[in-house]
Amino acid sequence: MSAVTALPIHARRRHWALLALIVALYVVIATLYAVFTPRWQAPDEPAHYNYVRALATAGTFPVLQPGDYDAAYQAQVVGSRFDPAYSIAPFRYEFHQPPLYYLLALPIFDLTQGAVLPLRLLSVVIGAGLLLTVHALGRRMFAGMPAIALGATAFTAFLPMHLTMLAAVNNDGLAELLIALLLLSCVQLVQLPDPHPRQPAVRRRWFGLGLILGLGLLTKSTVYTMVPVVLITIGATAWRTRRPASRVTAAAVGWPILLVGLPALLIALPWWLRNLTVYGGTDFLGLQRHDAVVVGQLRTAQFVAEQGWNALIARFVTWTFRSFWGQFGWMSVLLDARLYVALFGLSVAASVGALVALVQDWRLGDTPRRWAWLLLLAALLGAVAGYLGYNLGFVQHQARYLFPAIPVIALLFAAGLDAVVRQPAVSRAAALVLAGCGLLALWLSADRWTLFLLAIGVALLLAIPLARRWAPLVYALPFVGMAALALGSLFWFIIPQL
Repeated sequence: MSAVTALPIHARRRHWALLALIVALYVVIATLYAVFTPRWQAPDEPAHYNYVRALATAGTFPVLQPGDYDAAYQAQVVGSRFDPAYSIAPFRYEFHQPPLYYLLALPIFDLTQGAVLPLRLLSVVIGAGLLLTVHALGRRMFAGMPAIALGATAFTAFLPMHLTMLAAVNNDGLAELLIALLLLSCVQLVQLPDPHPRQPAVRRRWFGLGLILGLGLLTKSTVYTMVPVVLITIGATAWRTRRPASRVTAAAVGWPILLVGLPALLIALPWWLRNLTVYGGTDFLGLQRHDAVVVGQLRTAQFVAEQGWNALIARFVTWTFRSFWGQFGWMSVLLDARLYVALFGLSVAASVGALVALVQDWRLGDTPRRWAWLLLLAALLGAVAGYLGYNLGFVQHQARYLFPAIPVIALLFAAGLDAVVRQPAVSRAAALVLAGCGLLALWLSADRWTLFLLAIGVALLLAIPLARRWAPLVYALPFVGMAALALGSLFWFIIPQL
């Protein structure tokens, strides 16, 4: 029985009403972003659009060629805020991408004669599917605590930078949706009472997982980080079904590998073979061609040689944090500095709470639940490793590359806030950590606003235990604030500056 169905009927109705409200509010705000964000003022949007246009015009998949990335021209166009006098046709550096998103966008492109807004609205719809999947994953992971599922859904919906990407022309949203579906399927499998594939229902689950994986492999390279998660799922279920003699049977491993691997390979293999034919060597994803084509993109080694490691680390940390919450356009539009300080305090509180909640859940959880957490943490680690690996080669301090792990980040954030609100010891610990950050800021000669806002954050955390009667409201306030920030970011920062 799920967390929601176990609730009294009035609580169930309230829960589903709140979910509907979150999704509806997301659709409204995301649509406003799609309508009012100036054309091409989302990272890589013109390059993704040109992929769809090339597919519609030529009737075949484009091939990434030398010259498809012109750093000087791109800087000139972006600096002009995409003045109509400049053509976006040279933005072709996404031509190596897998084709699924672009095939879905193609009919819309044809019907609307290439209008940008309908393609953006396709991303908005895909984002709504992502919200529902994150909610289902939250209910599965936090049975008996449905507020965490709602909080994770709200975080996914109203994180301003994430909302920006979900309202633009790109394949990110579809990749995130498929990753979330993969996580949900894997968690469901490891939590089955008897996950042995001898049962037809379990075999159907494995086959469905293979279909989702295949579609993901045909969507974006970020989905490939889920392959280890699927392998861990196979190992976990095989271990749970081992015989009394502690032996894992061949069937417990072989059937899942066959049922997952066969559909995934049948879906992805034609694209891999096409890439090997087009790009040669072992470049089955076109990534080697991409690295060779993006001549002029700032390399990490060049940055270190010119400015040193200290400058690189400072830029990496600052830009990663800011661009996670909101650094819009082509990284040129910032929020008010005071907002970043407030978001830092919120992040510290949620991080402390998430660590406590994770440790507590691990200690109290049974073996299937621990396996589920290992799957989620493996997905998070994969996204972080991919982000760090990309930045070893290129200076790409953009936290949107962490968004493939948004289901896990959202669950940890919501669980962390829940722990802060409901456990006085956790709120005091968070206040202590934030106070330490304040002392460090004082030592670094931070401005008065920073010190004042950090002090306010410490005071609020210490006051939370005094408002335990209003715990649900206190828990909801940060997510309401995120929705307000998302809406305000569009009209106070994005439109005026772009």
